[in-house]
Amino acid sequence: MKKLAIAVAFAGMLAGCGRQAAADLAVCKADLTKAQTDLTFAVTARTAAEQRVAALEAKVKQVQAQLAAFQPAARTAAKPKAPAKAAAVKKPVKKPAATAKPKR
Repeated sequence: MKKLAIAVAFAGMLAGCGRQAAADLAVCKADLTKAQTDLTFAVTARTAAEQRVAALEAKVKQVQAQLAAFQPAARTAAKPKAPAKAAAVKKPVKKPAATAKPKR
């Protein structure tokens, strides 16, 4: 009889453990599903971010090319320009000698 009581108690514990294990398994499955969903969203966000980075890098290259094209014109425009009149060298004009009056 003692053995029977021990066997029943052990079977009860196993049944309880089995129910607890099933509950734990259900919780683990729910956690796994949530983690997989989070991972899917993270991968999607990473892919979108990588595409955005690639687009921005292409834009940077385009702007750098434009800058390189505009720099010579900007340097030329920034140089001081001499006025047109100052560019021509002025020669002093000699006045004709005044006719001297004869002294008397």
